[in-house]
Amino acid sequence: PTVADLLQERQWDFVVINDHTQSPVRPERKQQSMDVLRNSYIPLLRNTTTVIFIQTAAYKSPVKESEDLGGFDKFTEGLWQGYQEYAALVQAASHNSIQAKIAPVGLAYQYVKKYHGEDLWAKLYFSDDFHPSPHGTWLEACVLYCTMVGQPPPTYNPDWWKTARYMQPPEEDQLPLPTDEDAALLSNVAWKLCQEQEKHKRSLVADQEIKLQKQAVVRVGVGVLVTDPSSPNKVFCGIRKGSHGAGKLALPGGHLEMFESWEDCACREVLEECNLELQTPLFGHVTNDPMPDEKKHYVTIFMMGECKVTNPPQKPRNMEPEKCEGWKSYTWDELKSLRQQGKLFGPLDRLVQESPKAITEFLNKSDNK
Repeated sequence: PTVADLLQERQWDFVVINDHTQSPVRPERKQQSMDVLRNSYIPLLRNTTTVIFIQTAAYKSPVKESEDLGGFDKFTEGLWQGYQEYAALVQAASHNSIQAKIAPVGLAYQYVKKYHGEDLWAKLYFSDDFHPSPHGTWLEACVLYCTMVGQPPPTYNPDWWKTARYMQPPEEDQLPLPTDEDAALLSNVAWKLCQEQEKHKRSLVADQEIKLQKQAVVRVGVGVLVTDPSSPNKVFCGIRKGSHGAGKLALPGGHLEMFESWEDCACREVLEECNLELQTPLFGHVTNDPMPDEKKHYVTIFMMGECKVTNPPQKPRNMEPEKCEGWKSYTWDELKSLRQQGKLFGPLDRLVQESPKAITEFLNKSDNK
């Protein structure tokens, strides 16, 4: 089976990914990797709970035409930044449905060099100065284990190497396996570093929460009840995609822009989303729509409008398929029934619940034309 087959055939707790070592620090290659992530991998990761990116180790020396990437420390920091961008892309493109973590292998190599000396650090590399030695492989395995499980690595057992799929080219001098002492030290480095990274991550999340709370503002949304020319007692709605309220039925609409009138906003949004031109829309109702789970709060202005008369009558087109599954018209009673089933987007749910007189009269009037 292909990788695509494996990713789609079942629910995966973890998928582990790493890039070519230099790609995350070279802008053009990093962008290529991000495009592949966005367009090829993320659509295949829908059955995945967590993606773990392995931040590979920087080269020990400037091999493989890496002289321009700076020394080991600069190379390591560039790798860490690149993998943070990869992880952020997965979180954003999946709307946080996939958790993205980084196994900080490169930072672990850097930690060994800084705190345990260059002799042990040099032992982490094969003779080519970029592939891992048995010492480096053990450190990488420990970092991945800690990142994945959130616990210290198990006690080192030299017998594990007997089942290794591949060690070193047979013509090369075989490097020594880690001693129990070295293995324990590297295991402790992995656990300590992963704990520090998790603590730092929690601190960043807490700081971001405080920042969002301080910066949080109530936004103004505009929803538009557009009557169906072929069934004037019905209004167009579509199922949301890719944003808060995904999977719920909503009216066309969006954010009120700076200095924009309610009428202009209604006409603009309906044209952008449905390719429908409206006659002058009228104010219908306003709702207060706090969304604490999404950390959002809206005041929604509902406008009422009819399509301009054309021959043949206008029909909606789904102009933003990444945001909406398509447009279909519903009676007010049908919307009431869907509300009982929990299928309406928050502001529309509240509007149907309140059933303001201006809205029901508008629909009855349209039906009687």
